[in-house]
Amino acid sequence: MKNYRYILYTLTFALIFSMSCKESEDGLVTPDTDANLIMNGSFELNGVPTLKGWSPDSVDSSYVSFSNDKPTGGGSYSVKLKNGWTVKSTIWYSLLPPVGTHQYRFSVWAKAIRSNALADAGGEVILTARSSGAMSLNQSIHFTDTTWTADTLTYTLTTGSTDSLVITFRGNIDQSSEGYVLFDLCRFEKLD
Repeated sequence: MKNYRYILYTLTFALIFSMSCKESEDGLVTPDTDANLIMNGSFELNGVPTLKGWSPDSVDSSYVSFSNDKPTGGGSYSVKLKNGWTVKSTIWYSLLPPVGTHQYRFSVWAKAIRSNALADAGGEVILTARSSGAMSLNQSIHFTDTTWTADTLTYTLTTGSTDSLVITFRGNIDQSSEGYVLFDLCRFEKLD
């Protein structure tokens, strides 16, 4: 029964999200609203894969590349990060959140592609907020499912004018992990 509810939730989320996506005037695949604080949450521009707005730890396509495998509503591409004992398979997005105390929601779709039988090989999303050089938030989501799966974090954050938020995607940092992790349709929204 639990798996049935999970599948129903995932399908409902995919349907609602795919109905609200379109290509914007600048060619980025974005939701209909401008509430997403991430400029390029679907990793493509005018039908071409791109990391526009994101910073990779490596330009080597064996660590950071793109895939035609994507969730429903994900445009044509997802970003593909290699698993392995390296930090080169990492990309991050930095933004200046609005000043004050606000509630935020972060959501993303991910899928693990394993080349061996390790059940925990996948990827990770890390959200880090820095306030006056000190970390004020550090939350993460670990993905190991081999089918497209959505996850969401909702939290309240107080930020000042010099604070920043960094969203990091990476493949497993593990000597025994093999394969890749795909990410797509990431959103970071201020709810109030």
